Amino acid sequence: MANPQIIIVPEIRDLVRREQWDELRDILAEIHAADIAEIIQTIDDDNEKVNVFKNLDDDKAVEVFEHIEGDDRSAILPLLPNREQKNILNEMSPDERADFFDEITAEEVDQYTGLLNKGAKEETRLLASYPPDSAGGIMTTDFVTLSEDMTVAQALKRIREDAPDAEQIYSLYVVNKQDKLVGIVTLKDIILANPNRKIGRMMDHKVMSVNAESDQEEVASLFKKYDLHALPVVDQYGTLIGIITFDDIIDVIGEEDTEDMYRFGGVKETELTYFQTSSSKWARQRITWLLLLVVTGFISGFILERYEEALTTVVMLAFFIPVLMDSGGNAGTQAATVIVRGLATGEIAMNQALRVLRKEVIIALMVGVALAILTALRAVIMHSDYSLAITVAIAMLATVTIAKIAGAMLPILFKKLGFDPAIMSGPFITTIVDIFALILYFELARLFLGIA
Repeated sequence: MANPQIIIVPEIRDLVRREQWDELRDILAEIHAADIAEIIQTIDDDNEKVNVFKNLDDDKAVEVFEHIEGDDRSAILPLLPNREQKNILNEMSPDERADFFDEITAEEVDQYTGLLNKGAKEETRLLASYPPDSAGGIMTTDFVTLSEDMTVAQALKRIREDAPDAEQIYSLYVVNKQDKLVGIVTLKDIILANPNRKIGRMMDHKVMSVNAESDQEEVASLFKKYDLHALPVVDQYGTLIGIITFDDIIDVIGEEDTEDMYRFGGVKETELTYFQTSSSKWARQRITWLLLLVVTGFISGFILERYEEALTTVVMLAFFIPVLMDSGGNAGTQAATVIVRGLATGEIAMNQALRVLRKEVIIALMVGVALAILTALRAVIMHSDYSLAITVAIAMLATVTIAKIAGAMLPILFKKLGFDPAIMSGPFITTIVDIFALILYFELARLFLGIA
């Protein structure tokens, strides 16, 4: 079924061209901000994008701008009146504003910083001081804090004052006079409590927090493990400086999964969508790995040349090369996929390498025996050659075992060395396994078939 927001795009573009602004505003008022952002990104003409955007009310314009992805934000903002630029930049959530500033040039950052009020400048400066993929880089500074010496009545007054701009108010964080995080209390507990009761006497002192320098992947693991909907962020002194909410982590998980998927396929990630990225840029991003794989693939060619005499003597050896190489590559990729995912989710820890090795060897033997029997039967049925059958069977078992071990251990080794384990991509593992499989196959052929 077609997306209803995409169906309405021609109608919206027609209203823009005919300058039917009142009717356009009525339609946009009924559409969710995320859907309007999708509609704007579907339109090719920048002027039409801007004319759609100009017909949003101020609050919705901010929401829509936060939902727009890629270069469209930096294309739309300069074409808006100065008043609208200031409204959007100052009303954006701090983390979204920091993300936007991270996407544009230094000159544009300087230009737009001049439109920010004092509070927004301080927020932006704080978030920009941390790496974009750290807890400090994805946190927001829009949250409600309570003092431990407040009464419940005073806390409710603070909540009413600060809640309109806060990301969430279900969990409220308590700080001492030095702004250090000392506890947590829920909104439900405050509503049900005696108005004169002190917050410090009812708060939970066991509050989980994360350091601002922590990697966003580590933060995502905490959210998943403890079913959190928000997590406070503290600096090196324990001072509460921000919070991370569940919607931010959903974005992080999407980014990390996308990054791993691209890397595992040997492709460099792009910030733009598939169609927004030019063919030449896609080609440049893909060619690096392909060139490396071609060069390593030459090694396979050299091996075949080295054993040319064996192939000439027993031509039937060539019939089993494709199935051995394909089986080894697939087996290695399967193992690597499971291990990379396990490392990313925290299911597999670095100190469990030996357990992983033992488990993959067992799996490899079970799978390898089945594949070895199948290939041996083919050799016997098609060629009536038991020596060939033994050769390809042992080669298949050994190839699958080597592939499973390589696919499991190489990602762990890369993570141990401080690299992203997803870099150990499927194509790379396949190429490595191919080289070992060919050498092993021909050496077994020399042993069992008596080839010099």
